[in-house]
Amino acid sequence: MPRPLPVLAYLGLTVSGSVLAWLGLRYLGVAPGAAEPSANELAPIDAAGHVMRADAAAAFTAMREAAQTVGIDITVASAFRSYAQQARLYAGFISRPCEILGVRTGLPGCFNLASPPGGQSGHEKGTSVDINVGSESSAVFVWLTANAPRFDFRNTGLTFKQREPWHWDWVG
Repeated sequence: MPRPLPVLAYLGLTVSGSVLAWLGLRYLGVAPGAAEPSANELAPIDAAGHVMRADAAAAFTAMREAAQTVGIDITVASAFRSYAQQARLYAGFISRPCEILGVRTGLPGCFNLASPPGGQSGHEKGTSVDINVGSESSAVFVWLTANAPRFDFRNTGLTFKQREPWHWDWVG
């Protein structure tokens, strides 16, 4: 979906992230911290220190415990990220050389964005979690696909331009 570029938004124009990346521009999204929960709105979801918004964390914990009762071990790769962390991740993606049909073009970051800019990620809101699922045929992924909706989690990562079967959003 095209994102409004602040400089052009007042003219009613939008530019897609891929076009911006192809032009070598770095779109920074909304103001830092605008969507971030405060520290006391976050709760731990594992022993590794990953956190989510408290309501999402409660749903995730219940989901992980349900999975454990049938022998499925859900482990987290990433959860809440601050605006600054998301902006750094995005900058890393758009600075990589572009590949089109497997051929390196030398163009900066076109069409291979795997992360939204700062201010546009569910991770910053504390409602997204990246789960170590392995492949889409793994027991973890199959269990999540069948059961995560009961806990208000959706695998929105499968709708991304670059599929992310590990990316789950809490929509409760």
